[in-house]
Amino acid sequence: MADPKKVFCSVCSKPLSAIHSVNGTCGARCDSLRKRGVNSEVIATSLRAYSIASVPVSFVTMATVHRTIDAHPEWGCSVSKMVKACGEDRPYLKDAKFANPICKPLIAIGSKVRMLHPWLNTRDGIEAMGTGNFSKAPKPAPVKKAK
Repeated sequence: MADPKKVFCSVCSKPLSAIHSVNGTCGARCDSLRKRGVNSEVIATSLRAYSIASVPVSFVTMATVHRTIDAHPEWGCSVSKMVKACGEDRPYLKDAKFANPICKPLIAIGSKVRMLHPWLNTRDGIEAMGTGNFSKAPKPAPVKKAK
């Protein structure tokens, strides 16, 4: 049974925690996409197609990659280049553009956290996002979509 105190996004059904999101009953990401003209139904349908039952254990959060980039500026990648490589704020919409298939983030059902392939948290991965040269990138393994 769901926790009666929890509030969920009216668009994607993810749990909300930020007070402005809870009061508005829509998460910040979904609200941002709706303000850009993306239909709520399109967001919800795309998110279901993008979500998986469980993210592989080795995957890392975008925040982890962000911290690695900040710790190693000499590797030639900025956080904005990472965000752009990973589809910006539209990774699960049909018009999302990824620098390489390995950059497509995954999200577990009921989670708000975008997870990235562990290779992207290595020196080679970060340099690839910075330069756009993914010649050393491994081929991402297929993942099972959520039903």
